Amino acid sequence: PPTPLPVVPTPAEEAVFAELAEVWLHPPAGVKAPTSGSGATLFPWTLFKAAVSSHRALAETVRNRRKNLRGSDGELVDPAKVVEDEALERLGTLAEAVDDGVAAKLVALVDQLRDIGLGPKSRTRCVVFSERIATLDWLAREVPAALGLKPEQVRVLHGGMADVKQMDVIEEFGLGESPVRLLLTGDMASEGVNLHRE
Repeated sequence: PPTPLPVVPTPAEEAVFAELAEVWLHPPAGVKAPTSGSGATLFPWTLFKAAVSSHRALAETVRNRRKNLRGSDGELVDPAKVVEDEALERLGTLAEAVDDGVAAKLVALVDQLRDIGLGPKSRTRCVVFSERIATLDWLAREVPAALGLKPEQVRVLHGGMADVKQMDVIEEFGLGESPVRLLLTGDMASEGVNLHRE
């Protein structure tokens, strides 16, 4: 059965979630969240979902939204978009201030992987799921070094990859003699993909 692992956020992570709560999700009475355009009421929750994944996913979401606010001409003319852009800039700065190597969920994940025996010389293999590619890429940079894994022991798999590359990664992870010990993947690997063959 799944076991929830409580994680205490770092002060920098607390600042991100405080900003999300106070400005975007639950602004003071009489104040609206600084969103504009279509989907304005749902976008704060998009930010929240990204932040729950990782500070890297949140930073990417902020960057993409700021780019989309500007459109093809790169200009911000609409006053509502200017307000949103300024709020996004503050949120993005807070997300970028989170230290990649000591983010609370990363530390908890590395501890959990160690506890189940994942390491450079172990036979243990593990699959870590995340919805966001930015989170997968961040984990691919941080987790191997923290566990002492070599590059050939870690693979990333997500729907943005070419089908042939996806199949290669699935095949490699599934073989018993493969050196791959850690697969970092999106939800696509939970949908009927056989990750274990001998």
